[in-house]
Amino acid sequence: MKRAQQICLVVCCVVGFARVSSAEEAKDLPGFFVAAVRTEVHRDLLPAPTSVYAVVNATNLMTDTGLDESRLNVEAFSQELHRTSREDNSELRLNLWSHLAGVQIPGEAKAQLKAFLRRLATEIPFERVSITETSTSQTWREFFEHVHEFEEAENAEEDYVQDHLVKAYPIRTKLTRLLETRADCVVVIKPSVDGRWSGIPQDVRSSIIKHVTALKLGKGSNRLCFNFGSTNAGYQSVDPLFGPEDSEAKRLAMELGFESITGRHSPNGGAPETLIGQPAPNFTLPTLGDEELDLESFRNGRPALVTFWGVACGPCRLEAPHLSRMHLEHGTEIAIIAVNAYPETAETVREFAIEKDLVHPIVLDGATVARESYHVQAYPTTFWINREGIVTDYVIGFDSPEDLDWRRDQMLSSE
Repeated sequence: MKRAQQICLVVCCVVGFARVSSAEEAKDLPGFFVAAVRTEVHRDLLPAPTSVYAVVNATNLMTDTGLDESRLNVEAFSQELHRTSREDNSELRLNLWSHLAGVQIPGEAKAQLKAFLRRLATEIPFERVSITETSTSQTWREFFEHVHEFEEAENAEEDYVQDHLVKAYPIRTKLTRLLETRADCVVVIKPSVDGRWSGIPQDVRSSIIKHVTALKLGKGSNRLCFNFGSTNAGYQSVDPLFGPEDSEAKRLAMELGFESITGRHSPNGGAPETLIGQPAPNFTLPTLGDEELDLESFRNGRPALVTFWGVACGPCRLEAPHLSRMHLEHGTEIAIIAVNAYPETAETVREFAIEKDLVHPIVLDGATVARESYHVQAYPTTFWINREGIVTDYVIGFDSPEDLDWRRDQMLSSE
């Protein structure tokens, strides 16, 4: 049986001084972009599982009198949809990602545009279409020209190389260049930049060098992108460490053969690093079974993983099944407690636990503990506690089950 797929179509409205001048300014560029979602990086960057991704310049379809569908090259657009979905189009699901930026499009015209694009997609045919809207202040040329001119090799691959410190990947496809950044390589630094950072730690630096070198990017790789997060204290170190000019990251990039750097910074806030080397604050919170769980009593001399999470948090939802797996495999060796810190009811949490077959201990009403005792402002934040009850490390976010398992093994092997 052919597998079901999704197409994600972004309808992109680009802000310009006037609709006509914006169209004229980009008349040498296609008014749409279509690509198959096929690499590991594509699947990681897109928010929902999709098999085809498309962008349409909606600004170019608008005139002073309303929507002009003839401005879209329907034949070429349909051919691209067919081409990118030809392997599995009988059960293909479409996710049309509408990107209507900047220009004020009347509600009636917006509905007409969505219906028009949905009609085109379902004629392929696709089984499902979903539409979202995003905006950009860039012109279509600024937004799209660097993607259009990018030379993509046939069947180009984009695979991660990573360890618990760094994840690196090349940008070898037009879709990743559109979704990610105008760079040739991306380095994701997994530890948060926090109050302990006076420079890029040596182990992180060594990992960056190792993994970027392993990608064998070759000539023509000019820009390196660093993706990282920070705590409140670490925020002060971001510019000196990762600024585009005279920074430690810029010098490191030049050592690796790049000419320039760019960055994507997530200011996560909080101060979880202040707990490292300190006794883990104890708490007593209600469980889903209407009992109470006391951290110290539940640990009972075991090392522990305490994660603060919420059902509405995407990375938390990804992490949760792996916590249950770890609980089943190592629950006698390491105590695992998930503290729900979102304003969510017990029923909401219970329904999610049933849906995902979660079996690890979950406690409720943890917002105050998260904020005041553990200094958490971003989710999930996971603390690792040794047998003596001392916090040894923390992680903001969830990257992979392999990282989770690595930290578990390090904890157990050090005991």
